[in-house]
Amino acid sequence: IVRGLLDFARQSRVTKEPTDLRGLIEDVRAIVAPRAEAARCRVEAQCPADLPALNADRTQVRQLLVNLVENGIDAAPGGRVTVRARPSDESRQMEIEVADNGCGIAAENLSRIFTPFFTTKEMGKGTGLGLAIVYGIVKMHSGDISVESAPGHGARFLVTLPMDAAPAGNASGGPP
Repeated sequence: IVRGLLDFARQSRVTKEPTDLRGLIEDVRAIVAPRAEAARCRVEAQCPADLPALNADRTQVRQLLVNLVENGIDAAPGGRVTVRARPSDESRQMEIEVADNGCGIAAENLSRIFTPFFTTKEMGKGTGLGLAIVYGIVKMHSGDISVESAPGHGARFLVTLPMDAAPAGNASGGPP
């Protein structure tokens, strides 16, 4: 819990640099591989070979992806988590999608999932900080995040980040 709080508090600093998102996604797959293997869950990546670089804080985007993928693994034991990245057709935005075919999120919980310390996991399985950290990282990058889910039909998180915008300053990046 303390490590999560410290990670959440550190989100006030964004150091952007050109980031190979395709390579970063492969790094994340390696990081979560033991957890995915233990859950018998496949983690797949779908990125175009010519994916442009994203001007972002590499460490924070890695944390964002690890949190989303690990949540997907937890929700889909024996299933699949897919990470897709693509430039948006209509603007200078990068779309990053993390989708699973797991248990889904109940409608009454969707509005609270980015709230710090909110969790639907059993005691000892989660702190309720993962998605709050994801939300903060997205906002510090001047981006947006949305979720689609229904019980029994998995979840789909869509993160949209500007390809080259300046950081949002020292805002806390708190949940909506």
